[in-house]
Amino acid sequence: MRDRYSAAIENQITEKNANQVKAKILCEGANGPTTWQADAIIDSKGIFTVPDILGNAGGVTVSYFEWVQDRQGFFWRESEVNERLFDVMDNAFDEVVRFAEKHKVNNRMPPTCWPSTESRAPLSFAAFMPSAIAF
Repeated sequence: MRDRYSAAIENQITEKNANQVKAKILCEGANGPTTWQADAIIDSKGIFTVPDILGNAGGVTVSYFEWVQDRQGFFWRESEVNERLFDVMDNAFDEVVRFAEKHKVNNRMPPTCWPSTESRAPLSFAAFMPSAIAF
């Protein structure tokens, strides 16, 4: 698939087009962009998937931060919002990866995330920040 934003609309990756996906990492930016039938194809191709519950959680998290600030009657600096967001997303990413590994769900980690081929250190949200995920 040539469309870099296919995962940003619901039901865009299906069993009819999943074989065309050439990505190493698929970040689901919408609710349900990949059908359950396509999930099996994506998984068999070894594509690491950041699920929709994580891929679009940054905006929801910042909306919560705005609500908290309004309730408290003061506002955080942008750097503080970004730091808090990173902490929440880093923890959420770790939890999702742990769950996927435990339940053997799309647990193929992209090799570029590991420090070396001999070391399998824990995968981190930070590994994706420069190249894959923007919130």
